[in-house]
Amino acid sequence: SHTAAEIQWGGAKHEPGDRDDGRNMHPRSSFKAFLEVVKTRCLPWKDYEMDAIHSLQLILRNASSKKRDAGKDLEGVETQAKLSTVKIDGALELEAVTSEMVRLIETALVPIFAVGMDGLVSGWNTMIADLTGLPVNKAMGVNFLSLVEDSSADAVSNMLELALKGKEEHNVHFEIKTHGPSSESGPISLIVNACSSQDVWGNIVGVCFVAQDITTQKRVMDKFTRIEGDYQAIVQNPNLLIPPIFGTDEF
Repeated sequence: SHTAAEIQWGGAKHEPGDRDDGRNMHPRSSFKAFLEVVKTRCLPWKDYEMDAIHSLQLILRNASSKKRDAGKDLEGVETQAKLSTVKIDGALELEAVTSEMVRLIETALVPIFAVGMDGLVSGWNTMIADLTGLPVNKAMGVNFLSLVEDSSADAVSNMLELALKGKEEHNVHFEIKTHGPSSESGPISLIVNACSSQDVWGNIVGVCFVAQDITTQKRVMDKFTRIEGDYQAIVQNPNLLIPPIFGTDEF
């Protein structure tokens, strides 16, 4: 043990022939008895070790209270079933997985952003920042509806409200504002899938949006629609100054 290792032997040389006489204990025998008592003891705890233990107690106490609170709302079997799906063992592994997920979201090639229960932006990856011209540090904590075009505000508000209730909508089209130099090119058109974010107890804590940028396709279709409208206006115009125009298919 640590205590035994700290003992400093000293004094006269040990004589193997010396024996205890029943009234007095030989020094070596007394040390041996002492070691039997303290061989399983450790050195006194240091202050930082005690701080670590107290911190661990607080963490476990907090986790236990959360589990008890969750048990009031969920059946015990359901709670255990959800907790059993968590395969992460240890704080270091959890931190590593979290860091990797954050990295994947930030570097994804599609726009990804998240909104909390209060409607404020809680996630904003590099792709959506590049498309809108709004950097991450300015987007975080902003009311999401203020970033959306007025024409899309109702659709986004409805989608967000449903997602916070657990009803996820897919392929929802809306337009989001652009900022800075990007504002000259007009709003960005997105097709979005909403995904409710949940904690380990199944409580919804926010909404994550995975989007697809269809701005280019929409502009092409808008241009085609305008040309088609102009063409129909010319063909159907009864003005005598316009020569007869007719068309036919291959048959």
